[in-house]
Amino acid sequence: NAQALVDSKHQIIVQADAFGTGTDHHHLEPVIDGAKENMVAIGHTEEYFKDKILSADTSYHSTENIKKCEEEQIDAYIPEHEISRVYSKK
Repeated sequence: NAQALVDSKHQIIVQADAFGTGTDHHHLEPVIDGAKENMVAIGHTEEYFKDKILSADTSYHSTENIKKCEEEQIDAYIPEHEISRVYSKK
C-alpha cells in the first residue's frame, strides 16, 4: 500500500512510503513524521506543517490520526466513516 504526502502549492511529493498492510488508518503518522524529517533536512523548521491543510479520505480517520494532526497543529480534513456513509446514500 503506497502512501504519498504532496505539497499542492508546489506540486511535489514531500514524503512517500510503501507499507505491507492494505488499510490506511495506521499510515498517516509515519508519513507526517517522514515528511517533517524531509523538510528539516532541506532547511525548514520542525513547525513547517503548523497551520497547513491536510485532506485525506475516510480510510485515514482514526482517533490516533486526529490526535497526531492536533499535536502537529495541522488543519486536517478527514471525514468520519459514518458521515461518509450517510452522504453516499443520498
